[in-house]
Amino acid sequence: AFGPAVLIWGVLVVIFILALVLGKVPLTPLKNWQWFLLLIGLSQIPVASAFVVVVWLILVGIRGARQPESAGYFNALQLLIGALTLASLMLLFWAVEQGLLGSPEMQIAGNQSTAYQLNWYQDRSPALLPVATVVSVPLMIYRLLMLAWSLWLAVSLLNWLKWGWNCFSCNGLWKKKPVTEIPPLMENTKK
Repeated sequence: AFGPAVLIWGVLVVIFILALVLGKVPLTPLKNWQWFLLLIGLSQIPVASAFVVVVWLILVGIRGARQPESAGYFNALQLLIGALTLASLMLLFWAVEQGLLGSPEMQIAGNQSTAYQLNWYQDRSPALLPVATVVSVPLMIYRLLMLAWSLWLAVSLLNWLKWGWNCFSCNGLWKKKPVTEIPPLMENTKK
């Protein structure tokens, strides 16, 4: 028998394990359950996008915990964090948009099935045909859950941005490169 597989359940197991691991990282203020909720909402956009948000949070934590000594490295890190902050905010906005306005991404795969059409095929069957079972809830339930996630994200993001600004601005926003003095030219004294 060939049929569709709903891969979101495997994704949720991976998200749960990742949330447990990321919750142990002392660089960020997020707890296990916050990582889990964040990653569940981000599961509606491509995985690489969720990776950018995770890297952003960890990099901000690294910036707050360790201060680079080199002015060039410090300034490059500041620029990278600034760019990742803008990218992460856009990705979070995209996740909210997908969650509230898009269709749920349940990761349907197998036998050319999609979220809108589930295809089953069995080349031989006994006299009594097999029964396919689908457990489903109304789309409104998904929308309400995503609305709750979006509201939680908005409140949490305010706290994370405050923490991020404190990490980003500790010991200054920009370092000037040390000026090396050039010895004065010997004056040619012709008399």
